[in-house]
Amino acid sequence: AQSWKGISETAVEQTAVVPTLIHGTIPTDIDGTLYLHGAGRVKLNDALHYGHWFDGDALATALRFDGNGSLPVFNAKYVETVRFLAQGNETQRFLTNGAWTQATDWYNRVLSTPLDPSNTNLLFFANHLYSLCEGGYPVQLDPHTLHTIDNHYNFNGQLRSFFSAHPKTYFNEQLQSEVLINIGLSIAPPSTAFGLYVYAILDDDRETFLHTQHISLPYNCLVHDFLVTQNYVVIVVSPYVIRSINILKSVLLGLDALANYAEWRPEYGSYVYVLDKYTLELIASSQIRTISFWHWINGFDEAATAASFSSASNIIRGRLVAFPPDKRSELEYRMKNLFKDDTVADITPDLFGGILELEIHFDEHRIIQVQYHNLSTLNS
Repeated sequence: AQSWKGISETAVEQTAVVPTLIHGTIPTDIDGTLYLHGAGRVKLNDALHYGHWFDGDALATALRFDGNGSLPVFNAKYVETVRFLAQGNETQRFLTNGAWTQATDWYNRVLSTPLDPSNTNLLFFANHLYSLCEGGYPVQLDPHTLHTIDNHYNFNGQLRSFFSAHPKTYFNEQLQSEVLINIGLSIAPPSTAFGLYVYAILDDDRETFLHTQHISLPYNCLVHDFLVTQNYVVIVVSPYVIRSINILKSVLLGLDALANYAEWRPEYGSYVYVLDKYTLELIASSQIRTISFWHWINGFDEAATAASFSSASNIIRGRLVAFPPDKRSELEYRMKNLFKDDTVADITPDLFGGILELEIHFDEHRIIQVQYHNLSTLNS
């Protein structure tokens, strides 16, 4: 096996570890805590890996500097999700379902939804620390000890959906406060149709939800990231879909893990949604060409000019890393098997494509046109 795959070995918790100073001094203006997050356990033993390392149990870490030039203090602790607590010290079989991982015993597979690993990002907001993953609710952690406080946090009953892992914040001049914007996938049984909530949350003691918007998605897909500009929120969804019949096969009958039913269907096209950043009002939406991606890079608003489309009053330019659509299935396969299959050597740059800029022209009623500009490839 390639030596770098050793990073998949199970991490251990650490408490109040002080590193050794090799050279130099600690700057006195470094004051605060660096929180980092990831999958600390991706296998129960060497022969029993989670179905995907994205399913791995979350390990939260904190490196704390006190600002007086002394050495920092490091802590690492597993996030005590419902799944992590249920699994406990069992290392020979899976006791619950994950997105890509089935419980070992049939009676734990049937009539069971996948449990969230909460392993994607840590968010410090309104003096609280949250562990996030798009397939579940936030997990509230103690910002000092990293101990789990609440593994199903719902913002005092205000949250109506899952809570995604890549929120954005901006300073609202009128409110004189930070505002957090995030999205969250929703499913309302008995329906199997996916919806998407968009939230604007005030940085106050109550974490007040200022605005909430709901979008009915064109197909059942995950929405991993979104873009916030000076005045708008932009959401693009891609057709990596799970058909309703396959949701029932997974959740009711336990025939396979839910995410293993995901299919890349480029013929469905992608969709773009533009919302007002300050009210979350849905301004315009449209089907566009198929875009395969996970993350935005950046974006900005641009004033329409005489050279622009005559009926366009607004232009947004947003950049993202676009994968070649014809290689999306191969990319997903390699990512899934990266650590558990030695025949998967690496993830080559050609699978990640390059930087694509979307130039979105719209008015207060509709998307007028979207232009596409290929700026670079990751091989260059």
